[in-house]
Amino acid sequence: MWPSRTVMDLSLAMALYFASRGVGRIRSSPSECYQPYTSHARVLLNGLGSDELLGGYGRHRTAFTARGWGGVIDELQLELDRIPTRNLGRDDRIISSHGKETRHPFLSLSVVSFLAGLPVYLKLDPRLDVGKGDKTLLRLAAHKLGLVEASARKKRAMQFGSHSARMEAGESERRGDLIIVSPVDL
Repeated sequence: MWPSRTVMDLSLAMALYFASRGVGRIRSSPSECYQPYTSHARVLLNGLGSDELLGGYGRHRTAFTARGWGGVIDELQLELDRIPTRNLGRDDRIISSHGKETRHPFLSLSVVSFLAGLPVYLKLDPRLDVGKGDKTLLRLAAHKLGLVEASARKKRAMQFGSHSARMEAGESERRGDLIIVSPVDL
């Protein structure tokens, strides 16, 4: 994941590492037991860009409260501008460590262009409850595609949904911006 080296980077890298490994458990229905599963897929679809383009972070709600719609627009642009330096390199290095390639459908030029042309209030509505007002457009699309349960779920960051953030004990659980110091740095 180098040169990224915060606790947040480590938590995200661990979640991607295990996801790209493709080894886990699966069940066909809620009443069935989990069965071992290994994916032989060579490509991993990554949702990177959905939060940044559609207002999925809590800070978008905070920006609205502090500065209105203009604040949300500024925050969305800041998030989008940071993707190349903050996420893409780290994610690609971790996923490729298992010989897999990554695809970012939300970052395709056609998707970014389409979403950039929409008014911000169609993408999110911070006046609504969490789990309803964040990524509103994506939630509506998922619901229309029949993903009703998924469309109504409260957003969980990848490192928390996968519980990789909990692998780090102590203060680091609360401070994602803390720098991880390697023995070489000491």
